[in-house]
Amino acid sequence: MTKIKIIKIDPLSAALDSVGLSGGASKSALKYIKSLKKDAKPLIDKSLKQFPLKDRQLKGARGAPMSVKKDLLTVDKLQKVNQLNIQNPSVNTNPTMMRNTKKVLNQMEKNIKKNYKKTEQGQKIKKEDSNFRKFLKEQKSRRTISTDFS
Repeated sequence: MTKIKIIKIDPLSAALDSVGLSGGASKSALKYIKSLKKDAKPLIDKSLKQFPLKDRQLKGARGAPMSVKKDLLTVDKLQKVNQLNIQNPSVNTNPTMMRNTKKVLNQMEKNIKKNYKKTEQGQKIKKEDSNFRKFLKEQKSRRTISTDFS
């Protein structure tokens, strides 16, 4: 038996595969994703002008390198544009496709953060956060004059 290797031409298929959805995106979905990217570009530029990436502390990716921060910012702005399209009734696209895109973008964000947390820098920061939470818990458990009413 010969093994047939399927070549996926669809650029969204890798993202869909990582989420667990089989198959590729339809032509309308690809057009929708391209329109999302086009609409999100000015939002990304405006956001970067207001607050540069080097100064940002993104939730779930504190201390991340610039490439991870850029990916997270891009996914965030794509989610924002997709949400605006869902709320806007004048958009002539499939609402099911928009909801599926929302799920794919959420999963992409989770995967970016998960992959960062597996790195050496991510492990170091995770350990520091854990130690700080333990310290706060110990401080709260200590009785102080203001909380000792006996």
